[in-house]
Amino acid sequence: IPIPDIKVNGSDGPITLYQNDTLTITVSLNNNGITDNADWWLAAQTPFGLYFYTFSGWVPYQVPAYQGPLFYLDNYEVLSRPVLGLEEGTYTLYFGVDTDMDGDITWDSAYYDLILVTIESGTTEEARIGSLE
Repeated sequence: IPIPDIKVNGSDGPITLYQNDTLTITVSLNNNGITDNADWWLAAQTPFGLYFYTFSGWVPYQVPAYQGPLFYLDNYEVLSRPVLGLEEGTYTLYFGVDTDMDGDITWDSAYYDLILVTIESGTTEEARIGSLE
């Protein structure tokens, strides 16, 4: 079976990031030799809704990031941006493939991984000082 993996800042999570941090999302796929056509999905459940990644940016409607055959993908950096400006709260990021290539998520043929990311106000230094008090 295909084995997708999503990481934030090199971690499988859960992870907490602060306003002075950078958010880096990487995905990988061990296709285990399977080359079937598939919908490739990258989605984010955010405090302000569900978004899907496209090569043109994040959109608030369901659309696969890519449609085509499965292949071995090694640590592809999808996004790297400052956390500054992201709303505080919990984000759940999903990366997966669905071997029923129809533009819809077909859970019976979907393989996915997820990571929980908490965005906090303040900085890493403020959080470290707070934990020492």
